[in-house]
Amino acid sequence: MHKTKREAFAYRLGGDSRYDDPNKNFGCIYAGGSVETALTETAIWETGKCALSQGWLQSRTLSIFSTQRPLNLVDLTQGPSLYKLGADAELSVGRDRVLTRTWSEAFHAHPCRIDGLAYVARHGPRQDCCATFDRVIANLEIENQFGLWEYHLGGGLDEFIEKYGIQILS
Repeated sequence: MHKTKREAFAYRLGGDSRYDDPNKNFGCIYAGGSVETALTETAIWETGKCALSQGWLQSRTLSIFSTQRPLNLVDLTQGPSLYKLGADAELSVGRDRVLTRTWSEAFHAHPCRIDGLAYVARHGPRQDCCATFDRVIANLEIENQFGLWEYHLGGGLDEFIEKYGIQILS
């Protein structure tokens, strides 16, 4: 999910998100494995937020994409892979952005040319996400796009609204 005025694979150098490079040498594109994941990571990530405005929904687009090749992602979702890294779930769900950005910078610089990171959503630990480094943009393809408001009007957000107790404000 992204702001409608931005391209689906837009990224910011030096952003303030979890795995952004503090030195502005590379960008990350964040994606959720489902609409629910995208919403929990972008819309209700502030704990206790229980309403979304019509204007906010109208300003967002859902983009479904695929990759032209398998991506080489570091798995931060499972205990064994975190253990092998000498890390823990703090890399996925922690609040320490200095820590996560430092690790992201090290993964990006690794000689294996890692494509990004698989991690779990902070507010949905069973929901998979990925942060791909900007160097993989050429390997990403949009399969479908639709406005989030139109998706809502078609009933696409009904389950999410019910599950999370979200109100839609006009």
